[in-house]
Amino acid sequence: MLLSISNLLKSSYFLTFFFGFIGQVFYIKLGIAISPFRAFFIITLILLLLKFLLEEGSFYNFLKNSLKYGWFLLILLFWSYLSLLWAIDWQYVPTELSNLTVYILFSLISLAIIENKRDFKILIYIWIFVFFLSILVAFWEILTANHLITSQYHKSNYVNNKFETFIVYTKVFIPTSFYGNQNDFSTYIILSLPIIFFMIKNYFIKLPLIFSGIFIIFYVVSRANLIGLFFQSLFLPFFMNKKFNLIYVPLFIFTTIFSIYTLYYIKTTSYPEFIKDERFLRFYANIRNKVITTLQAKKDFSTIIRENLYKSSFEYFLDSKGLGVGVGQLSYLLENKPKYYVFYFKDPHNFYLEILTKFGIFVFLAYILFLIYIVLNALNSISNPFSKAIILSIIGFLFGSISPYSLILFYPLWAFIVIIMNYFKVELK
Repeated sequence: MLLSISNLLKSSYFLTFFFGFIGQVFYIKLGIAISPFRAFFIITLILLLLKFLLEEGSFYNFLKNSLKYGWFLLILLFWSYLSLLWAIDWQYVPTELSNLTVYILFSLISLAIIENKRDFKILIYIWIFVFFLSILVAFWEILTANHLITSQYHKSNYVNNKFETFIVYTKVFIPTSFYGNQNDFSTYIILSLPIIFFMIKNYFIKLPLIFSGIFIIFYVVSRANLIGLFFQSLFLPFFMNKKFNLIYVPLFIFTTIFSIYTLYYIKTTSYPEFIKDERFLRFYANIRNKVITTLQAKKDFSTIIRENLYKSSFEYFLDSKGLGVGVGQLSYLLENKPKYYVFYFKDPHNFYLEILTKFGIFVFLAYILFLIYIVLNALNSISNPFSKAIILSIIGFLFGSISPYSLILFYPLWAFIVIIMNYFKVELK
């Protein structure tokens, strides 16, 4: 019986892990939205409680591993509830706190479920399979201008909406895959590319996935993730052998020079004669506008709003005396008491400011220490391909994390933490 519960528990958790990526596409509304992720998460919790009751010492091992590998998550969870003491409005608290609690528990309980290298590899296989599905959905969006219900460009999410005018027609050809917007999708790609590169041995599978991911980041012109991609490419030679670098380094230099020329061409060419399709001309014009505003350091609407979000968030942090405004309070303040004009946005679009403003200086420093802890452990085992993948993913994420709306609710980040913690637990005991 114990063995069957253990197997059911693992199967349930793997399904939870999988549906965390795509589960929002499939949901049933019964008062609240019931997604496969939530359903399997509850099943997993019930089975885990049975395991704790039937398997002696399992709960103690879970606590020990949580303290050893998930100490930052415990700090974050504790401070999230402590911050309720100084909450000024409870409008957004239940939703944000419940989501944050679920994601933290989802991450921590993996330490009681993933037991060996085989379990860990299943997590990697799921991540890679989801990446493959994401790429397929992205090209479907590019070719058809259709989107999943999770996308902000799905017609039901902006037609007859007061922000409809903000959704320009050219953007319906922008891929968002299983995510709400192209920036979230690009950040997921940045996290994924090193995993694809180091964990897939077959070049006929690896290369198409990598080039597709890079193409999409360029296609959507996610500037933060483009910078992250550049630094990933810059550091990659240090993790490879001389034979690889004899080909890669000249190719990287050529690509850099070609990219600079392409930027110059886009800046100086209004309408290329070789582009005949009206859709591609609109897309080219959209890219050209971003390139020009970036190169000339001009502030477009998006840049101005981001700056206002940053300034507002930092001033809220200062007003909190360094303790952070607390769970749900930043959304309330940005919507009801903005210090600067922030349009309709209720998240800071910057993970560092999100941590700092919501949870204060102590949790922010704990997050920095957690990153250092991960990198140091990965460097100590740098001969392992996944350690290289971790470091390159984090290098890209350092820049890409200023791209999405809110990373606290960004599932791939929690899935990435699950993989890292269990890699340390299983591989680096």
